[in-house]
Amino acid sequence: MIATSVIVSLIVMVYASWQDYVSREVSNKVWLIYAPIALILTLTQLLLFEQSLLSWYALSVGVTFGIALLLFYTGGFGGADSKALMCIALALPFAPLALFTPLIESAISPQSQIIYPMTIFGNGVLFAAASGIYMIIRNIVWHKRRRTPMFAGSLRYQSVGKKNFSPHYRLQNGHLQD
Repeated sequence: MIATSVIVSLIVMVYASWQDYVSREVSNKVWLIYAPIALILTLTQLLLFEQSLLSWYALSVGVTFGIALLLFYTGGFGGADSKALMCIALALPFAPLALFTPLIESAISPQSQIIYPMTIFGNGVLFAAASGIYMIIRNIVWHKRRRTPMFAGSLRYQSVGKKNFSPHYRLQNGHLQD
């Protein structure tokens, strides 16, 4: 059952990512199909094999839903991100330790085992931050190879703070212009 939840989640997330990449939007139909399937798979597993975990399931789903909604309504998340996290909570409320053996078993906290969607969220935040670092390095290398200035126009002569935080500059042909 856990393997099925992981596979279904992976398929849905790959499709949602592709749809987001192509159209910058993920249809609500994706989440309307995924959520009931995730709920049925998890509840079936819990009711048949681990009824004692039902209250922990409710806690994991409740905490994750609360954080996803908070992030959505405060502007930290888009709608699809929030719905994806809520659906993951329905499908994978606990760390799938039966499928994946961690490198350091003692390094897994009880909170990450019980509220596993928050671990997924935390890893997503780390990957997003790493992608920003990658983009900065890629842009620097690109400009160095082509021997073009990183900033064009009058921005070239401004301080670093003005280059980074000034809202009246816009991007044209890959360069900031004023």
